[in-house]
Amino acid sequence: MTLELAYTSNDFVAFLQSIEPTETFLIDQLAGGLVNVTVRATRQTASPPSSSPFASYPTFILKQAPPFVAAVGPSAPFTAYRQIVEVRALRLLETYKDHLVKQTGTEVRVPKVLYHDEEKHVLAITDLGLDLLTIDKWLLSVTDEELVDNVAKNLGMFMATVNTIPATNAELDSLDNPDSRTLIQREVVDKTGSYLRRFNVPEDKATLLSTLIAEDFGVRTQEVFSVGDFWVGSVLVNPTGTNIAVVDWEFAGRGRALQDMAQFCAYFNMGADSPNRMSQFVIALNTAYGERSGGIYDSETIRSAWILHGREVLNVAAEGDEKSEEERTAIADIALGYLETASQSSINQEDLAKEKILQPLWASGLLC
Repeated sequence: MTLELAYTSNDFVAFLQSIEPTETFLIDQLAGGLVNVTVRATRQTASPPSSSPFASYPTFILKQAPPFVAAVGPSAPFTAYRQIVEVRALRLLETYKDHLVKQTGTEVRVPKVLYHDEEKHVLAITDLGLDLLTIDKWLLSVTDEELVDNVAKNLGMFMATVNTIPATNAELDSLDNPDSRTLIQREVVDKTGSYLRRFNVPEDKATLLSTLIAEDFGVRTQEVFSVGDFWVGSVLVNPTGTNIAVVDWEFAGRGRALQDMAQFCAYFNMGADSPNRMSQFVIALNTAYGERSGGIYDSETIRSAWILHGREVLNVAAEGDEKSEEERTAIADIALGYLETASQSSINQEDLAKEKILQPLWASGLLC
């Protein structure tokens, strides 16, 4: 059996011309996506057949799902079923669009499915904007504090509403993908022991904390509809902050309450090295989330959020190639603070009160 390869630009052109034989397209590779090959297709001619699923779109996004993590290669296998999950998640979000807009009072955008070739593992979705930046790059480009607060508020309300979508068990069951959990286990959870040792954590403590992370990963309580892999690459914003998009839903499905936010906030918890705008953004984001969601969680859910957050901060420290060794070590120390505190059977109120990044997620509610 021949191993399916990651698509090149020529492969995408050939795919499109099998649907629109008379058309020509410009293909631009997009940065940010890790598990898929993602490109923007720009129409160069203007006479598509009316039967084409993207005839009325001058630009659109194509995602090919090879049977491995595209950014790594065949050494990191990952079945293309993830693309079926993304299609179902995007259609579920379309079903609940009125609920999302009504609850948030604003519309953070998600892509719409235009076409899905299940055999070739290629998905065509709407292009949400030519001038979009990932949220971390956007924050480094803006100086208007009111704009930062506004984007944070809109995104926080949107995510709180996403995590409380009244999806049925059947809808959530349709998104279940054991391959996604296997990938996260292999590529993230199982590496935490080596990451801890890399930062000179003593062997007994590294074993204790890596076991804590592994055990927490297996816990399935207070489950909600979740993005599943929510990080800075998931959020795109235009320069004026008027176009906010959440993309890449291939890990969507059941997840623990606070999972999305605990993971996302890890990319902003850099301690003293965090730019002021990033600190401002994450506090405003989580405050809006907490207020919209009601912020009512049991103590075990909050402890789990600390563990997951610590795990992801540790991952940022270990994988952050653009950072100096001193910066990495400082970030790893932050991760250790969360993990060591959460290694106790419960987190005491004093520690909860001192923590400033995650605390706004539940500060407006009560522990149940």
